[in-house]
Amino acid sequence: ALTLTNNYTGSSWRSDGRWQYWFFEVFVHTLLLASVVMAVPAVRRLERRIPFLFALLLLAPLLVFRFRWWDLGDHYNYLFRTHTVAWFFVLGWAIQRANGTWQRLLVCGLGIAIVPNFFDRSQREIFIVLGLCLLVWLPSLPVPRAFHRPIFGLASASMWIFLVHWQVWPPLDAALKREAAFALTLAIGVAAWWTASHAGELLQEVTFTRCRPWARSLISPKLERRWRTSRRYS
Repeated sequence: ALTLTNNYTGSSWRSDGRWQYWFFEVFVHTLLLASVVMAVPAVRRLERRIPFLFALLLLAPLLVFRFRWWDLGDHYNYLFRTHTVAWFFVLGWAIQRANGTWQRLLVCGLGIAIVPNFFDRSQREIFIVLGLCLLVWLPSLPVPRAFHRPIFGLASASMWIFLVHWQVWPPLDAALKREAAFALTLAIGVAAWWTASHAGELLQEVTFTRCRPWARSLISPKLERRWRTSRRYS
């Protein structure tokens, strides 16, 4: 599991709980593969020349795995593998590159055609299709100022919410009303994100203040300026 390859090398059964982190594995694999592809100068030039068509060209071969015209690996866990769900990432790429009415209509049509029957859960699939269409036609959405910070916090903590909810949601759901358990699970995920985000910064700050003056600028000029400012006004 530590190598982030359990979705390919793990057991066919989900009894050990490691399959629960397939989303994180797919996320890392997809970003690494996209980085490798875009690291080729000729590919970057092609993407800049034909951005929307480039995304569609990437999407086309991935549909082979989406519709299971070619199966790699066992049937039971096919939904958790990177090559099976990478089309989501590339469809989002196409949405981001869609300019003009006909391109937006095309990606909406692709979402409507590709998403249904993938999860065998109609409610989830309808939610995804509606979300994709909203992204196409509403790239920005006005939100009351009072909701800016809560929405920003939830969005920033989304990965941590996913990682910790496997541990906290089952006992909370068993002990509390579902609405309360849901809200508390989100709060714990946000707290985990905040702690992880600030722990490194606080450790660096403590280490920095104990350094000799000549070594501070070698660690972080930004921290040195912040430290000098705090000393000036303390």
